[in-house]
Amino acid sequence: MVLVTVLGCLLFGVPFAGNILVLAPGAVLFLFTVLGIGVLISSVSQNQGQAMQMALLTLMPQILLSGMIFPLAAMAAGVRWIGYIFPLTYFNMISNGVMLRDAPPNSLALPLGVLAGMSILVFSAAVLRFRRFPTITSEALNGITASCSSVPA
Repeated sequence: MVLVTVLGCLLFGVPFAGNILVLAPGAVLFLFTVLGIGVLISSVSQNQGQAMQMALLTLMPQILLSGMIFPLAAMAAGVRWIGYIFPLTYFNMISNGVMLRDAPPNSLALPLGVLAGMSILVFSAAVLRFRRFPTITSEALNGITASCSSVPA
C-alpha cells in the first residue's frame, strides 16, 4: 500500500494533501477486510479454479460500483445502494478525503467505522468457516503415507 501510494505520487503526480497517519488506519482496515474475504472464499471453494472464479465475482462489482471508476452520485439509486455493500467504496472515501482534500479524521469517522464493522464481520465469518475444516490427524497422515509407500514404482 505504501509502495503504490509513493509511486502514484512520484510517477503520476497524484497530490497527497493529507496526513499519512489518517490514511494508515483506513488502509489497515481495508486490507484486513479484503483478507477476510479472501480467506472466506478459499474456505468455501472446493478447488483453485472455483476460488479464482469467486474472487473475480466479488472483485469486478467492487471496482465498477465502488465509485472508483464511475462516481456514486452519477449512478442510479438502486445501483448506488449495491455499491455501499463493498469495502472498496469506503476505502475510496477515505483515500480521496485524505489525499485530495486533507480531510480531518472526524469527517472520515463514518467510512472508518463501516470498514471496522465490515472487517470484524467478514473476518469472524472467515475464522468460523475455517474452523469447520477437518484437521488431518497423525493417524490419518500415517495411513496415507503407508498406503503411498506400498504402491509399486
